[in-house]
Amino acid sequence: MSVDHSIKEKAWEEVQKKAFTHWVNTLLEKRSMKIQHSLAEDFSDGITIINFVELLAGKKLEKKYNPNPKMRIGIIENTNLALQFLKENGVDPKFLTISAENFVDKKETLLLGFLWMLFRKFRIAKISGAEDKSEEEGLLMWVRKITEGYDGINIKTFKDSFNDAWAFMAMVDKYTEGKVGYKPNRGEKPTIETITHVFQLAEKNLGVPQLLDPKDLLNGTVDERSVVLYTSLFFHAFVTQEEKLKEKRAMESEFSSKKQKLSEEMELLLSQLEALKEDKRVLEKNIEDQKRLNQETKEKYEKKLHEKDDLLEKLQREKEDLENELNEWKKKYNALKERIEERSKLEKKSLETLRLSLVEHMNDMNKWKDYLEQDRDYDADTIQLRAENEIKARAIDDQLAYLADALDSENRKIQSLLKQKEAEEKSKKGK
Repeated sequence: MSVDHSIKEKAWEEVQKKAFTHWVNTLLEKRSMKIQHSLAEDFSDGITIINFVELLAGKKLEKKYNPNPKMRIGIIENTNLALQFLKENGVDPKFLTISAENFVDKKETLLLGFLWMLFRKFRIAKISGAEDKSEEEGLLMWVRKITEGYDGINIKTFKDSFNDAWAFMAMVDKYTEGKVGYKPNRGEKPTIETITHVFQLAEKNLGVPQLLDPKDLLNGTVDERSVVLYTSLFFHAFVTQEEKLKEKRAMESEFSSKKQKLSEEMELLLSQLEALKEDKRVLEKNIEDQKRLNQETKEKYEKKLHEKDDLLEKLQREKEDLENELNEWKKKYNALKERIEERSKLEKKSLETLRLSLVEHMNDMNKWKDYLEQDRDYDADTIQLRAENEIKARAIDDQLAYLADALDSENRKIQSLLKQKEAEEKSKKGK
């Protein structure tokens, strides 16, 4: 391999590094990420490639991956998931000539080839109307369309049509909608300074990094692959701008829709607010009425409570009076009871004395009977004994009543005997 060829390949490698670092960053910035060290270094962590392929395909991996792999095996597993994800999203396996181990081992040349393949597929190959052409032909067709109407530009090949940089200047002007001004002086030949100025405008307005050496471009010795790659970054910038405009229009449309919806909701809310205000007014009135009613009820209750307290106090006094009266009656009752018990005892004692007297009197009467019934058939002792047997088991009152009857009966008998006795005595005297 000649020294010139080695230098050329080294320069091409540097161009790719700059170009793909820029391209990858335009994707990663959507997740607030960027290449921190170098492509080879960052793509070896097993995380950057996951985020990159998801953003490239516009969808997320369905399979679970390690969000923070530390060991080599974990990084390789993540990288294999990313490569399989690309196959599932339209990347022909035959173009995936890099392995997961190559990423981990930081094989820079293979990584650049991998990114160039993806850039061609996901960016350049999407040029409208170039489906039946190669990526380079499609890109040339796109440049012709963009620079159409600009004087002095005739796009034929990447080797000769970009050497004066006016095509790049026209694309910058088109991108900025004429703000930078396309005014090439066709009477003067392009210089390294004018080409450098175009590159600076491209980097400032489109974010396209300077990949080409102005001197090599002017002399026609620049690597054609570098011109293709540099031009493709312009296409990427235009597509990105269009995507952002679409997103902006979509956001504006969504914003307008949401604004309209919010406006309708606001009107509804205002209507509901008015209804709520009316409800509030009615509620406040009801509250005032209820407060007034509560106050009246409270006053009535307090009045009733006061009356209740007075009544309770009165009842308490009456209760005390009744208790005092009851106590007095209890005292009277107990005193009366004591007197009755004493009288009862006394009466019992008197009755007993009377009973005994009556019995004794009956005995005396029986003795009189014996006297009066001399020489007569009259069983006085038997009558006395029968009377005592009949009365001794009865109550005092019954005994007295019975004895009184017996006494009255005996009196009549004695009277009868006395009369008979008198009659007999008179009869004896008459004889």
